[in-house]
Amino acid sequence: MKRRLVAAAALLLVLAALGFAQGAENKNTANTNSAKPKMSKKATERALIAKEKALWEAVKKNDAKTFKRSFSADYVGVAEDGIHTLDVEVEQIGEVKLRAYTLSDIKVAMPSGDTAILSYKVNSQGDYKGQDFSGDSYCSSVWINRGGRWVAVAHSEVKAAKTP
Repeated sequence: MKRRLVAAAALLLVLAALGFAQGAENKNTANTNSAKPKMSKKATERALIAKEKALWEAVKKNDAKTFKRSFSADYVGVAEDGIHTLDVEVEQIGEVKLRAYTLSDIKVAMPSGDTAILSYKVNSQGDYKGQDFSGDSYCSSVWINRGGRWVAVAHSEVKAAKTP
């Protein structure tokens, strides 16, 4: 009888341990699934367009701090005067006098769920170091979702050809 009682107690402990482990596993699964659901493609596109517009506003306000936070450290910019690092772009913000701008024909391509390419036309009025850059340009920006945060990794800007 004593052996049966010890065996029953041991079995009860094993079952209790298994039940506890199963409960902990279910709790971890519940925590994993309670993460924020992914945004729809349309919502992601709207958010990225808003981020792109916020960058133009940061330039207009000469707000280098806000501007820099939107980019990855390995960012690359391509412009008429060459290829720029993030540090160069941030440094130039203080020299830009952007008086007005309008973005149009914005398109978003998403080759994967964590990569987006924005292309658009911008009409801007302003100058950089006293040189007028007003007019139309065509732009593209590449955004990547890194750890749940969208950051710009590349931007190119090409002055639109003057039509006769």
